[in-house]
Amino acid sequence: MSFKSLKSRFLGTPEEKFWYWFQANEEMIYYFEKDQENALEKIHQAIKKVHPDLVFEISGVHDAGKREFVISAGGLSEVISAVESLHAKAPQLDRWIFIKYRQRRIDNPAKGIKFEGRLVSGEGVKYSLIKDEDPQRIGVLLFFPNYSENDSQLFANVGFLLLDHMLGEYNVMTRVGYIDFLSTESEHCESSMPLAELPSQFDHYFSNLN
Repeated sequence: MSFKSLKSRFLGTPEEKFWYWFQANEEMIYYFEKDQENALEKIHQAIKKVHPDLVFEISGVHDAGKREFVISAGGLSEVISAVESLHAKAPQLDRWIFIKYRQRRIDNPAKGIKFEGRLVSGEGVKYSLIKDEDPQRIGVLLFFPNYSENDSQLFANVGFLLLDHMLGEYNVMTRVGYIDFLSTESEHCESSMPLAELPSQFDHYFSNLN
């Protein structure tokens, strides 16, 4: 048996192999901005070996010198178990906080979301909550003032990221049902509310659900 085969067996599960790789390359990952494209591609390839649909985010450096490494399911509920398994094996490292799923960041939704080099502003975005077929879920409509059918996929991608931003990725996957992205010119926008109010109304709905 080759050394490579022995090493592979010794490292154990795909999750353990990823964290072994992470610790071996921690310096490169922590200072990923030095060669950002190359570093992110290496992390991307490593995490895909755990599950092909896993994605990640790396925060800026906090005051304590720590970065957050977010393990995300990419909004796919079928990837939840992979997120849970990988996060459960995360090591304790001085410079890192390991987080499962994109968390709520409701500080300033108007700043918008940058996707594939294009920034879609959150200014003027509104929402409506609607009844869903599943009584344990609720539907969400997002209305964009600059919505264009020609860029419907862009607005869908940005819309899902905005929902993660406002509600948290896990809530979007497990508690949100029907989702649609429309223009503020839509007739359905008449009873909509400012996006900043979404988290409180969402939480109120589920606190009274049971």
